[in-house]
Amino acid sequence: MSRRLLIGLGIFVATAVAVPVITAVTTQTASAVAGRNLPPNGKVMFLAGQTTPDLTAYKQQVLDVDASFPRPGGVTLYTNISPNACNGLTATCNLNGNIFNFNQTLSEYPGAALAVGLYLADNPGCQNQPLRAIIGRQDADIAGALGAQYRQNLDNLIVYLRNTNRAVYLRVGYEFDGPWNCYNYDFYKAAFRVVKQRIDALGATNVATVWQSASYAKDGDAQYKFDFSNANHLADWYPGDDVVDWVALSTFYWDANYRQYQWACDNPTSSPKVLYDRVLNFARSHNKPAMISESTPQAYRTAQLDASCTNVNNRVSLGGDWSKLGTWYNEYFNYINTNADVLRGAAYINSNWEAIAQFACPPGASSGQPGCSDGYWGNSRIQDNASIQAGFKRELQNSLFVNGTLTGRGANWGGTQPPAARTIVGVGSNRCLDVSGGRTTDGAVVQLWDCLNNGAQQWRQEGNALVNPQSGKCLDIDRALTANGTKVQLWTCYGNTAQQWVIRADGSIYNPPSGRCLDASGRGTANGTPMIIWDCLGLPNQLWTVR
Repeated sequence: MSRRLLIGLGIFVATAVAVPVITAVTTQTASAVAGRNLPPNGKVMFLAGQTTPDLTAYKQQVLDVDASFPRPGGVTLYTNISPNACNGLTATCNLNGNIFNFNQTLSEYPGAALAVGLYLADNPGCQNQPLRAIIGRQDADIAGALGAQYRQNLDNLIVYLRNTNRAVYLRVGYEFDGPWNCYNYDFYKAAFRVVKQRIDALGATNVATVWQSASYAKDGDAQYKFDFSNANHLADWYPGDDVVDWVALSTFYWDANYRQYQWACDNPTSSPKVLYDRVLNFARSHNKPAMISESTPQAYRTAQLDASCTNVNNRVSLGGDWSKLGTWYNEYFNYINTNADVLRGAAYINSNWEAIAQFACPPGASSGQPGCSDGYWGNSRIQDNASIQAGFKRELQNSLFVNGTLTGRGANWGGTQPPAARTIVGVGSNRCLDVSGGRTTDGAVVQLWDCLNNGAQQWRQEGNALVNPQSGKCLDIDRALTANGTKVQLWTCYGNTAQQWVIRADGSIYNPPSGRCLDASGRGTANGTPMIIWDCLGLPNQLWTVR
């Protein structure tokens, strides 16, 4: 979740107390994966995340608007066990702009599985206090009540998760090898084992443990095993087959584009795909299912179609070409499909990072500077770009995914073959939906006109939007108003409520947020009749044929 770049890792674990020895576990022979909470029938579970506001927006702006959009098999949230810190389990918790309310999200996604990122770091300081407390060490800083409170909070969390009666994936100290977390690898492995022991002792049979690597493209200090380029890196951190249910990774970068934008201002020490493959092969060799527990096109913005380096906010335009961002999604879904023998879960972070205080980074700022502590993240919300949302929907409709019903992949991320453009003809007028004068400016009038088969009368459906290819702009309700008589116009595509349309079986074109239909004003049939929204009455001026 956090990509904090730390300086001076020499302060890491300043205690001289002996570290508990963990017995090595022999690697098993690769075979069909098996594990707790495994989706049935070889399916892959898609999970959406990762804050309560993110998930509420995804429900309201994607799922509620389009009943055919596949529902996620699960949702992702985060918590901690630190004494005197909010955790989101019983009330809303705001941690530096990251807002969590477990009960709210679970009520909004009935029946969905729950993936939980359990934060166990103690930055700044890197003293590994939460890990040492879980293990039960009696170091001076955690002896007595404080250490006991950590352990009690862990039990409280496990009991809460047990009582959800849902499939739960507990990511214990997620991104364990990320230098920004500065975990001690022996403390981490010992604490992981204790967490599993408490899950079993408390009868939380619905809770699976998840061991998640950061899969980061740049090494940290090798002394502390932050050496991703080391072929034995994962083995150094592994707690054991008897306590790990799932193996997981983060995928923020793909080889085709990470050096062009995301890592253009930094020097990686490994190729992302090499790291990803290493995690999956590790899972195969241990017969464990794997999960992409965090994924997002970091440093891109779906709405503005621009990109930046992750360590410096230096955004550059993609020239309005959504397919340049589409390459990220294409590699992402292709990787899932190619590795579906072991990859059984994939969690996507559908977030406007710029709206979260922790991930704010003003233009020109660099990671680690005031106001840009965690680098640049951008905006990964699919609903902010109609083309990306349409492609994302088609990918999730693949029967490989839980709730997917179609055969094979069909999304076109390359942009070479956009959805076919059609004319939309009024049943009552026999005239076409037309942009007045063929204009391409925001606010251009949308009207009825004799069908001329020109660019002003072409429309294609991209997700929930109706796009005029000549202008690249969307059919839009003025100012997102919802009253009868509100004018309909052409406007830059933002994927908001004013631009969401469903072509229904009865021939009406419906805007779900307003509950009203596209209407030829005054039941008009003449050239120049303007478009408005009105209560859906099923009259000829509200019925359309798509040709």
